[in-house]
Amino acid sequence: MTTPTPANGSGLGRYTAFMNHVRRLCTTPEGRVDLRTGLLNGIGEHHADTTSEHGHGDLWRMYMRITTGNYTIPIPDQTPPARRRTAEEPYLLAATLYATYDAPNPKRTDTPAPLKREPDAQPWQNLGWTLRTATALRPDTARGILTSLCECDYTDLLTELPATVSLLRSGGATIRYPVLIRDVVRWQRWPDDVRIEWARSYTTKQNGNKENTK
Repeated sequence: MTTPTPANGSGLGRYTAFMNHVRRLCTTPEGRVDLRTGLLNGIGEHHADTTSEHGHGDLWRMYMRITTGNYTIPIPDQTPPARRRTAEEPYLLAATLYATYDAPNPKRTDTPAPLKREPDAQPWQNLGWTLRTATALRPDTARGILTSLCECDYTDLLTELPATVSLLRSGGATIRYPVLIRDVVRWQRWPDDVRIEWARSYTTKQNGNKENTK
């Protein structure tokens, strides 16, 4: 029996709320450092046999920081215990990427800096849109990156995204992290739907919407 394809996940509320939590954590030097440990320790590498110097022992620092104050990563309540870590991966990945490539470098003060309001993420502002609006990339380079990502299975996607986000952010491209979380969550079960949406956003300008990277 084929699993029905869900709606395209346009509701970004839980993902936006999570990223707001991450942004608040990154307003302190300690919070930002702890979230960056996820990238150093390889989010998602437990799918493969890895013997890195750090192993995965330091991921608990990131996890403890995110769950400060009894905060719960917003995965579905019915998630079986054996799948909780996989279900949390998209959130942890987005958190460590934001802390590494987007979060301002906070000053050590008694009072954290106030959060600036982020533009609301739109459902179509996925990586296809990011690559199309990445002015620092040649079109053939952007298309090649999109093609490479779309050929990934879930494990490979987790491996490729850090380098991709690093490249895009170094060129000033915008990553909408709530949309990224949504798409990585859906890649676990409906990757072809996400691939098509990325391709559509790459090739088609959204009518009636101002498209810029600010």
